[in-house]
Amino acid sequence: IDAYRLIYVPLSLGVSQETIDRLSAWVKGGGTLVVEAGFGYLDEKAHAYPKQPSRGLDTLLGARENFINLGVDR
Repeated sequence: IDAYRLIYVPLSLGVSQETIDRLSAWVKGGGTLVVEAGFGYLDEKAHAYPKQPSRGLDTLLGARENFINLGVDR
């Protein structure tokens, strides 16, 4: 990914810790990461964490989720 200045990640709920760590290092090195809502909501085992974004994504993205309503599954 070092060849890119910007990476756009559309709706990607499941993201591994390895991918988060690699993207974090890339951003710290000057890359620009653009993600859609829910990025990394689940880990590689489909586990959701109560605090979102989790696993360092709050620091990477500079965001914190205050409330989420996933609605009724119909």
